[in-house]
Amino acid sequence: MPNIQLLDHILVGFKDRFFAYQPIWKETDFPEIIPTYLKSVSSSFENSNRRNLFLQSRLMIHEMLDSILGIPNDLLIQKDQWDKPFGIVDQKLIHLSISHTREAVFVIIDLNKRVGLDAERIDRKIPANLRARILHPNESQDDQFESIETIFIWVVKESILKLLGSGLRLSMSSISLISNSTHCFQSTIDGKAIQTNVITFKNHYIAISEYI
Repeated sequence: MPNIQLLDHILVGFKDRFFAYQPIWKETDFPEIIPTYLKSVSSSFENSNRRNLFLQSRLMIHEMLDSILGIPNDLLIQKDQWDKPFGIVDQKLIHLSISHTREAVFVIIDLNKRVGLDAERIDRKIPANLRARILHPNESQDDQFESIETIFIWVVKESILKLLGSGLRLSMSSISLISNSTHCFQSTIDGKAIQTNVITFKNHYIAISEYI
């Protein structure tokens, strides 16, 4: 299996949080031995690209937990009722979030806290009417948001949706962001405060959301 490149500077202050990215694997990059439960799930994908992305992200998680934390491959990666992935090792819950673009797969693991991750290419082409669809009314009236790129707002809100586990079942326009700084935002959903931090890396915006 290809070596996973870790972004060490993201891990500062998070001893139980691990983040990794990999360029999308070619067919020859996949290992010969794949956990049986992953094989059975991946066989349900009719689209080969989706199947490969599914397998790559899960195999990355297996390798991260095995090589970095010394957790053996008896890890089981499952999904909750909202399709949010999570891991189980010896009845211990491992918090996960996964994102991918046309170039790379991104994975975050947290041993203690629920987390949401999204990554988008900075130069991704987006529809002209998207901004109006994702802005909350408060943001539309806030001068601070005029200079923030639409794709930047998208990646922040998508990471929040992944934290919640609701995916796009909750509209982005229902999420009201408060800008703490250029790359840090707060929001409150169902009475719970959420913080989102964004970094740039290899032509990507990467947003990580968590409860505070």
